[in-house]
Amino acid sequence: NYSATGFSVRFYGTELKATMRAEGTSGTVNIYVDKDINQVEFDTDSNPNNYDAAREKYNRECTNMTFENGTGTYTLVSGLPEGIHTVTVLKRGEVCYTSHLALVGLDVGTGKLLTPPKKSSRTIEFIGDSNTTGYGNLTLGSSGYDPSTQDGTVTYAAYTAAALGAEYTITARSGCTLTRNDAACSEGYMTDTYLYTDYWNIGDSEVYDFASNPSDVVVIHLGDNDHDGRAGSLSTSQ
Repeated sequence: NYSATGFSVRFYGTELKATMRAEGTSGTVNIYVDKDINQVEFDTDSNPNNYDAAREKYNRECTNMTFENGTGTYTLVSGLPEGIHTVTVLKRGEVCYTSHLALVGLDVGTGKLLTPPKKSSRTIEFIGDSNTTGYGNLTLGSSGYDPSTQDGTVTYAAYTAAALGAEYTITARSGCTLTRNDAACSEGYMTDTYLYTDYWNIGDSEVYDFASNPSDVVVIHLGDNDHDGRAGSLSTSQ
């Protein structure tokens, strides 16, 4: 349920359908077909003062789909030339603020599922808050959370991984702090959540399997909310 989570499918055929379960109504994902890099650049240079226009352009260029609340079957791609294809699906929004998504099944019609695409030998884990999830990164500002103005695949984390040809994970939530402090940040503490697969939604029932998911590099971008929560009361001794 974290930003930029998803799956990749390699198959022979012309179409791919997925049965998805969504808990909520903002389960938007990006769909990449036969891409070397699973990312479309969000270009603001041509419209530096008009993010709405830039976002509309981005949405036209970056194929995306929203899964409705409940379980349903969706055609991710169709009409492809018959042959071998790789489709990658990555979630835009972030944990807690957008739908919880689950892949239930896959259907390639008269085609055939093949061995999964080979992963990069490089892996980076990004741990952070709104800066890492891309809170409001598809707009110049935000008055309250809006799933349509966030995309974890065009954050500094995603751009860094793409530049290095690395797999990446984003373990982050807007508003969270690094440690417990007097502010009692309502969004939670990374120290409470990091060891678990999805503490925000299922609590401490499932411990994350670090041994099976090693990272070459871990990038931590935390502390803004710790500082803001203390309202300037931090001292050098703390």
